[in-house]
Order: sequence, then structure tokens, then C-alpha cells
Amino acid sequence: MDYYEKDREYKKDKEYKEYKKDKGHKKSGFWHILGAFVLGGILLLSLLFFFNRPVAPAFGYVYQDNTTTTTLVGGTIDFDFAGPLLNTEPVFNSPDAAQPPEGITVETSGVYEINANIPLVPPTDATPVVFDIVVIDEDDIITAIPGSIFVGSVDNTAGTTIKAQLDAGETVTVRVRDGGPATYLSAKLTVERVGPLVDTE
Repeated sequence: MDYYEKDREYKKDKEYKEYKKDKGHKKSGFWHILGAFVLGGILLLSLLFFFNRPVAPAFGYVYQDNTTTTTLVGGTIDFDFAGPLLNTEPVFNSPDAAQPPEGITVETSGVYEINANIPLVPPTDATPVVFDIVVIDEDDIITAIPGSIFVGSVDNTAGTTIKAQLDAGETVTVRVRDGGPATYLSAKLTVERVGPLVDTE
């Protein structure tokens, strides 16, 4: 084999090696791109799950029978029976004993939708009665929920729906804030957890 033939063989061998190297780079690039797509898909699914994860259910319902009841200013509404309950507990009092306010105690912290309906009847005074929704913590400290004030008058239903953050162990009820006494029947209170606790700062 003369010099020129050796040179041609060398060039062919060099070209082949460069071809293999370039092909290997292309294959490697393909797998890198595929890996990036897979990783991105996993990250996207994780974010979707985080922001759309199901809310642990919790709800409660208490109501009064058709017996007319009167509550003075500063007192809380009486409830007699419980409806469907999940991760909540009703609070009822013995008629012959001093007990904490009646209402619903939540067992799971979170944001709750709270609905109160108080149908007012005679002899409620013509002056509008002012109510608010209050929370009683485990130390029996009563705190009004901001934005929960609502007003009713005789032969009308006083009611409101709000959302509030509640901690496990807190009890929700309705208080006669002003303008009473309030005479009512078939009062109702419901709570339903709609989300986890959120940062309000």
C-alpha cells in the first residue's frame, strides 16, 4: 500500500470516527431533551396536585325546634338538635344547669363558611335586633368574628353567611349583640370547611 492509499484509509477512518462521535452526541442530546421533558412533566403534575389537593371535609348543622325562645342582649341563641355532622360536635346545654353557649365545635382547623338564620317573632320589639357570630376558644374566651354583624326585625328572618378561619377546638355560635331581647323560633346554624388555614398577613 503506497503513501496515498494509506492517507485515504486514514481519512476514511477519521471520518468514520467523527461520524460515530457526532451520532453519539445526537443520541445523547435526544435523551437529555427527553429527560428534561419528563422532569418538567413530573414537576407540573406535582404543582397541580399541590394547588388542587382535596380539602378534608368537615361540616355541622344545629337547629332549634318550633318552641319560641327569648334571648337577652349579650346572650347566645339556643339550639336543640343536630343535623348532619362530620369532624364537628354539637354543643347543647341542660335546661336546669349553667352551661357554655350552644353551637358547633370544630375538630379540624381551616377556613369555614358559616351560615346563621334567626327568624324573629313577637314579642320582639319593633327596634331592629343586632346579632353577631362569635367564637369561643378552649379557654372560654368569646371573640366576635369581624364582619359577622347582621340585623333583623320582628316577623323577619335575620341571617348572614360569612367565611372565617377557625382553629380546632373552637365553638361557633350566634350572640344577641344589641337591640334585644330577641324572640325567635326555628333558628339554624351551619358550618362547612372550605379550605385550609391561610396566611392573612
